[in-house]
Amino acid sequence: MSSGNDTKLPVAESPRPDHDSARSKRRKRPASTTPTLGRWILATITCIVLTAIVLILASGTELGNLTLNDLGKIDASWEVCSLVVWKMAEMELAWRMGFDARDMASFYAISHVPIFSLLSSFYAVRPTTMLLWYTSSVVCPSLPIIFMRSFSSVHNRSRALPGIVPNRSILQDRLTSIYTTLVPSAVFSLVLYISYRTWLPAYLVVHFEGIPSIAAVHAGPATLPTLFATFLLPGWLVRDFLFVSSTGAPADTKLQPSAGRQGEYLITTVYRRTWGVLSTKTKVLVKRTVLLAVAAAADSAIQIPVTVKGAGYEGAVGWGAVWSFAILIIGLTYGWIEGVEGV
Repeated sequence: MSSGNDTKLPVAESPRPDHDSARSKRRKRPASTTPTLGRWILATITCIVLTAIVLILASGTELGNLTLNDLGKIDASWEVCSLVVWKMAEMELAWRMGFDARDMASFYAISHVPIFSLLSSFYAVRPTTMLLWYTSSVVCPSLPIIFMRSFSSVHNRSRALPGIVPNRSILQDRLTSIYTTLVPSAVFSLVLYISYRTWLPAYLVVHFEGIPSIAAVHAGPATLPTLFATFLLPGWLVRDFLFVSSTGAPADTKLQPSAGRQGEYLITTVYRRTWGVLSTKTKVLVKRTVLLAVAAAADSAIQIPVTVKGAGYEGAVGWGAVWSFAILIIGLTYGWIEGVEGV
């Protein structure tokens, strides 16, 4: 009898520690108990509500000789719907890409550079007011993500285990950080300056009716240092969003094309021999570069016509194309840098 009781005690007590440990793990990570769809919906609603509150509070804020109400006014319900749908699409894309709060802040900060550059350069907007408005457009979508998703290893290198983040020494090297920040700053400055000196002045006059001043496009070479200094912060953000995230992606070797399967589709073969052979860091760089270029163009095309009076969709698309082109050049440059052996 006693031996039988001894064998029953461990069986009765063994599930309890496992159950307690499971409950403790769930308490440590409360965000993981919320379904992914629920977290995305909550983040999107929070972003839209915060943005609406900021716009309402700032609706009477003076922008030089203008107010936000004078600068632009949404007259149709479809314009409101288009802004909301685009905001939801941005959040959906960023969520599916696995962006953490730092990625989200960089993504929104860079994709909103075109519209804020337009307003600050040609619409006599006060720098302090522009900074507040720009900051709110970045913080509103990024703030909910802080509570919904933890930072990635590449953005939390001090706590990441050894070997988790490859190229750690490159990412922490100060000279490399400076060089990879100056690259996008220089590209933005040169692309915008060349546009100023060629086709952009006439384009602005034709497609931005009533634009207050285009003196910025006639400043000549003297404007290059100012442009470069202006784009140092966007350059640092682009570096973090593209170079840091791709260089710190999980290391692997380029895959060799596998043998074709009998009867596979042509598109499958092309995919396997092109995208399928790229390294993880190259895939990350390509996806983020394309997403950022598309977001900059789309954000300009959707927001400028309903934010700036007299701005047409053709003008907004052309202005956004300047920035998308610059982003693609930056992505290609980073790809060339990462192609160096040892990176």
